[in-house]
Amino acid sequence: AMMAEDRLREIRRSKAGSQAAGASPLSDIASTRLPSPAEMPDTLAPSMPWEDDLGFPGSPLPARAQLPSESASKDALAAAQDILELQRAQARAADALRKNREWQARVARAIDSVGQGVVANEDQKAQLSAFLGKDRSRWTRPPRAISFFADPLDRKAVPPWNDDAVRRADFRHAYLQPLSESLWQKKEDQALVDALETRLREEAFQGVYREKASQGAPSERHKAYDEALNEVEALGLSELWLRQLKVDWKCISQRLAFRGITRSPRSCYLRFTQKVNPALKTTAFSKHEDKALLALATQHSGFNWDAVAARMGGDRTAFRCFARYQRTLNPKVLRREWTPEEEHRLRSFAKQHEVPDCAVLAARCGEGRLSDQIFMKLATSESRRPFTAEEHRRLLLLLEVYGALRDKWSRVAQHMPGRTAMECWDRVHDGAGHDSENSGVRWTQEEDDILLDAMTKYGVGNWARMKQEALPKRSAMSIYERFQRLNPGGIADAYDVLLATRKKMIPNKRGAGAKREHRHSDLVAADFNIHLYAAVGPEGADLTTGDPSLDRHLTTLNKRRRKALVALKKSLPELPNAAAAKLPIAEGGLSDGKKNDGCEGAAVKEEEAPWLRGRGGSRGSRG
Repeated sequence: AMMAEDRLREIRRSKAGSQAAGASPLSDIASTRLPSPAEMPDTLAPSMPWEDDLGFPGSPLPARAQLPSESASKDALAAAQDILELQRAQARAADALRKNREWQARVARAIDSVGQGVVANEDQKAQLSAFLGKDRSRWTRPPRAISFFADPLDRKAVPPWNDDAVRRADFRHAYLQPLSESLWQKKEDQALVDALETRLREEAFQGVYREKASQGAPSERHKAYDEALNEVEALGLSELWLRQLKVDWKCISQRLAFRGITRSPRSCYLRFTQKVNPALKTTAFSKHEDKALLALATQHSGFNWDAVAARMGGDRTAFRCFARYQRTLNPKVLRREWTPEEEHRLRSFAKQHEVPDCAVLAARCGEGRLSDQIFMKLATSESRRPFTAEEHRRLLLLLEVYGALRDKWSRVAQHMPGRTAMECWDRVHDGAGHDSENSGVRWTQEEDDILLDAMTKYGVGNWARMKQEALPKRSAMSIYERFQRLNPGGIADAYDVLLATRKKMIPNKRGAGAKREHRHSDLVAADFNIHLYAAVGPEGADLTTGDPSLDRHLTTLNKRRRKALVALKKSLPELPNAAAAKLPIAEGGLSDGKKNDGCEGAAVKEEEAPWLRGRGGSRGSRG
C-alpha cells in the first residue's frame, strides 16, 4: 500500500508538470510501471498516512480517493500495447535483415561456384575440340543450297512437291502425327467415352424432340419431351454413333480440359475412331483376314490404308490393318541372314561396351535388326568347333547339377570355357550336327520305320520332338538328314520347297511369350505358291527361285534331280539336257509343269498330306 501510494503521488506530479508544459499525459502514464501483486506486502496497516488533494501528508485515506479516470486507464493500456507491437515489429525487421544478409552471402557463393563451373566447362570443351582435331566452337551451319528444282524466277523458293512427296506427307499427317503425343491412359479413355456419349445424347435428344414437337400440338410438348427423353436414354453409344450426328470435337476437348485432361480435338477424334469405339473389331486377325490383308497391301504398295480397311469389310480400321501388316505379315521388316561384314561390325560394336546393351547395338546395326537377334548372335561364338568327349561328359555332369534351375544354361556356360549357352543348348537338344554319340552308327530298318511313324504323328519339321519322343539316340540334324535321304513319296522335295516359300512369305517371329502370341499369324508356307524356274547348266537343269538366299533350301532337291538325270541318261543316252526341265522331282512327287511357271508343292494343304501337319518348316533347315 505504501508503494502504491508513492507511485500514485509520482503520477499526479508528472501529470501536473505535463499539463503545465503542454505535453500529453498519456505518454507519462504509459511509461510508468505499476507494482505487481508479488511486490505488494502481505498485510496493510490499519491506518496509513495519505496525501490530501493538495499533496500534504498526515491525514488518513479518505473514503473516496480521487484515482485516474477509466478512460485515461484505457488510453494508457492502448498506448502500452502499441509500444509493444512496435517493439515486436522492430525485432521481426531485425531478424528479416539478418536472414537477408545470410541469403546474400549464399547467393554470392553460388555465383562464384557457377563462374568456376563455366570456366571448367570451357576448358573441357577446348580439350574435346583439340582431341577431335577440329575447333567446333567456330562451326556454323552452312547456308541451305538452292534446289535444282526451284522456280527460276525465285531461286530461294521451295520446289513444288511431286506425287511421291504428296503421298508421303498425307500419310505422315494421317497416321504418324498422333504418334508424337503422349500415350492415352485408361482413365482418359473412359473420360473421352463419357464426354462423347453425353454430347451425342444431347444432340440426339434435340433432334428427336424437335421432330416430335413439330408434329404435335403446343399443349403436348411435355409429352413429346418425355418420349424423346426415353427414346434417347434407351440408345447405346454404338447406336448413337451410327446416327452420324455432327460431333463438335472441340467441345469434347474442352470438356476433357475441365477434368484436367489436355487433348487436342484431332487427338480425341483419332483416339475414338481408331481405338475406343466399341463398334470396332478388336479380336485377333483370322487366317483368312491375314491372307486378304497381305494381298491388298501388296496391291496398294503399302499405301492407301483407308482403301485397304474399306475392302477388309469395315470392321478393321486403317491403323490396325497397317500395324498388323508391319508387325506380322511384312517379311521385309526383319532380316534373318547375317553377312560376314555385318557380323564383324556387330562384334566390333560389342567390344566397345563393357556390358553390351542389345537395344543399343540393334540401333547401331541399322534397320531390320532387333535386340533378340543381337542377343542370339552374340550368344553364338565366332568359330564353332566340335565338342570333345571330355566337354560332353562335363556338360552332362553340369546338367545334373543345375538342371532344376531356371537359368541353368547360363550357369553351365560359366563352367564351359570357350562355349556359350546357345552352344550348350544345341549340343544337348540337336546333338551339334554330326558329332552326336550315335553319329557313326548306320540307320537300321527299325529306326527308319520309327522315323516314318513319327513323321505321321508329329509332322515334318518337328525334329527335336522326334528326337525326344521316338529316337533319343539320334540328333535332330541326323534325323533331318535321314529324312532327306529317304524322301518318302517325294515329301522331302515338297518340304524343301516349303522352306523356301516360308522364308520368302512368312516373316520371322518377333519375341515370345503370351503377350505377343496374338501378333503371330496362322499362315503357313503351304498357304502360298512359289514360282520355280529351271536353269539349265553344265550339270543339268536346277530349279531356282531367282533369289540365292532362297535357293539354298533347294540344294538337296537339285542334287536328287541331278542323280535322277544321270540315271536316266544311262538308260537313255540320247536324252538332251533340255529335257531335264520336264524331269519329275521324284517318283510320286511334284513337278514344275510344262510351262515352267510354278511349283504346285507350295500349295499343298495340310489335310492332303499327313506328313505336312507340322508348322510348314521351322528355323533354318532343321525345323
